[in-house]
Amino acid sequence: MAALSETNTNILIGKERIKQSNILKLISPTASILYIIIFIFLNQFTSITDYINSLLIGYFLSLVCGIYLLRDEYKELQFNRFFNLNMFKTLFSLGFIKQLGNLSQQLNARMSFYLIALYSSSQALGVFSNGISLTESTLLFSSSLALVQYSRLSNSKDEGYSKSITLLLTKAIVILSFLALLILSLLPESFYTFVFGAEFSQVKQIIQLLFLGVLLLNATTTFTQYFASKGNFHIATIASTIGLIPTLVLGLLLIPRYGITGAAISTSLSYTIIFLIEYYYFRKYSKAKLKDLIPKKEDFNYFISLIKTIKK
Repeated sequence: MAALSETNTNILIGKERIKQSNILKLISPTASILYIIIFIFLNQFTSITDYINSLLIGYFLSLVCGIYLLRDEYKELQFNRFFNLNMFKTLFSLGFIKQLGNLSQQLNARMSFYLIALYSSSQALGVFSNGISLTESTLLFSSSLALVQYSRLSNSKDEGYSKSITLLLTKAIVILSFLALLILSLLPESFYTFVFGAEFSQVKQIIQLLFLGVLLLNATTTFTQYFASKGNFHIATIASTIGLIPTLVLGLLLIPRYGITGAAISTSLSYTIIFLIEYYYFRKYSKAKLKDLIPKKEDFNYFISLIKTIKK
C-alpha cells in the first residue's frame, strides 16, 4: 500500500499537482499519529500490534485518497497492456542507476557514523549525529523547491527554460540555506547545551565545520533534478560515488585522530566534491556561466511568479 501510494504521489508530481501530492504524503503519518494518540488516551495502546495497525491504517487511507485524486487516470488504465517488457527494462535500468546513486549518497551521509562508532565513543556519535541532523534540516528548502523544479522541467522540452529555472532555484536555495545555516552557526554554545545537555557542547563546532559542505549540497539538489528531469541519473550517481572517496579515505585518516571534528571535515569535503562534479556537468550541458549564479533584482519577481503558477 505504501509503494502504490508513493506511485500515486509521483504521478501527481509529474502532473504538477504539487499541493495534492504534499497532502497525500501527509495523510499516512497524520492518520497513524492520530490513531496512536487516541489509543493512548483510551489506555488501549498496549503492544507492537497496535503500532503496526496504525501504520496499516495510514497506508490504506493514503492509497484510497491517491486513487480518488487520480480517479480519471485510473479509469484509463488498460490492464491488457499492463505489462510492457520494453517499459519494464527501461524502468529497471533507470531505477537501478537511481537507487545506486541513493545508496552512495546515504553512505556519504552516514559512513562517518560507522567510523565514529568504531574509533570513538557513543557520546561522540550522539554529538555528531545532532550536529549533522541540524545542518541537514536545511535541506528542507532544497527538497521542497526541487520538487517544483522536477515537476516543471519534466513537462518541458525547452532547454533555455530548463536552464533558467534551474539557475533561479539554485540561487533561491543558496540564499535560504545560507541564512538558515548562519543562524544555526551563530547560536551560542549554551543554547545547544540547554537543549541537548552539557555533553553536547561541540554541536556548534560541528555545524560550523559542515556549513560549506551542506550549503553546496543544497545547491547540488537543483542540478540533480535538472538531469533527472531528462532521465539522466548517471551523473548524480557518479558524483555521489566519487564523493565516497574522501568520506572513506579522510574518515580513516582523521576520525581516529581528531574524532568528530575529523568526521565533519571529511563529510563537508565529500559534499563539496559532489557539488563540483554536478556543477561541472550542468555547465557543460546547459552552457551556463559562473556569473549566471549571481542573484539579480528580477530573480525575486520571477521566483514569486513561478511559485504562483504551480497548479493546485
